[in-house]
Amino acid sequence: MKVRSTDNYKNIFRYEFDNGLVLLTKPVKDLPIISFRGCIRGGGSLESDAQSGLTKMFCLLLKAGTSSRTAVTIADELDFMGTSLQFSPHYDAVNFSLSCLSKHFEKSLNCTADLLFNSTFPDNEIERIRRTALAALKRKADQPSQVAFDQFQDSVYGNHPYRRSLDGYEQSLRSLTQDDMVTFHKSNMTADKLILTAVGDFDSDDLQKSVTNHFEVPAAIAKADELPHVQNLNLKKTHIIQRDITQANICMGNIAVRRKSDDHYASLLMNYILGGGGLTSRLTHRIRTQKGLAYSVHSSMTKRLLGGTFSVTMQTKTENAGHAVQTIGEEMLRIQDEPVTDLEIQDAKSFFKGHFPFRIETIENEAAYTEMAEFYGLGLDYLDREAEAMDIVTKEDIQSAARKYLNPERFILSVAGHKEMLESQFKE
Repeated sequence: MKVRSTDNYKNIFRYEFDNGLVLLTKPVKDLPIISFRGCIRGGGSLESDAQSGLTKMFCLLLKAGTSSRTAVTIADELDFMGTSLQFSPHYDAVNFSLSCLSKHFEKSLNCTADLLFNSTFPDNEIERIRRTALAALKRKADQPSQVAFDQFQDSVYGNHPYRRSLDGYEQSLRSLTQDDMVTFHKSNMTADKLILTAVGDFDSDDLQKSVTNHFEVPAAIAKADELPHVQNLNLKKTHIIQRDITQANICMGNIAVRRKSDDHYASLLMNYILGGGGLTSRLTHRIRTQKGLAYSVHSSMTKRLLGGTFSVTMQTKTENAGHAVQTIGEEMLRIQDEPVTDLEIQDAKSFFKGHFPFRIETIENEAAYTEMAEFYGLGLDYLDREAEAMDIVTKEDIQSAARKYLNPERFILSVAGHKEMLESQFKE
């Protein structure tokens, strides 16, 4: 494995190897610790319907044993060094994060590479994790807000893989086998899918050599099929899920912005002003302060690689659900029709610009944001450009984002609550 090209911006170095693996490093000598992260492109979006939950179970099994280490050996080794190692599933990737003292980095990296490339996925561990996952599904079914959200996601994404829950479903979890884990591992652990990021107490050239020694990853045999971008269904659909409760749990919204869209910052500010800004947002003022319909109402933008969503969530008395949804629609129309005020845009920009420095105040956070910039193709100078990109957003940009991404006439509505009382309020 040889370095094919290098690049750097300030103190961030980017190495691209001949097998497609990308390594990002940033030496920081303040403390004798290293944060090392990995991003394996793919994740839950590569599952089939019958395999839903595979990626999450795969991540939980990576510490269950390798051809040379048992689960107990792995736990003891990491604990002795004080090393933290976590694997996490996402729709677009599987991520891992390693944090350790710099003097233990080589041994910690050796253990991490062993788990990534030599895991055996023992049958007894699969059964143990399966039981835990099935129990978690039952608990989730008792959470009306989660039930409403899962139904919203299933509907808003249409036939796209993003519609599936990473937690899986009872039938799919019961059917997953060791062969599924091995196949998923073999098809995804290829160099072209790997992004490695390190921030901390090291020399970049030395760390590059360590990665070369431990990550002799095979190149992909053939290019994987690319998934399609999410399509906006542009329809209105209502789902009411029966739950014997006195409140209605509401989730409503539509397909919205991708992370790499040009109007990313305009959409951030728009969402903050509308409903993402907590007590200062328009939705909170109208629904909580003026009308007393709910204690809390919140809007959010979920931005994934191939497409995201705009959604509003809230809980209200069952008899007020229809009025609450109507009020949300009115506020969506208002931010499309009327420019935001000078004070609103100033407060929103101040919030994000004040928050930016805190996101990278630890080396773990800085490694995570450096990895994210590479994953989405945002550039090594991404963090330095954020404040300026936020500054140049205008009222017109925010209004344009609202018109582009909010659809108060055609949206997916999911409500968990007393079905008979709710149906009379949401006749289409």
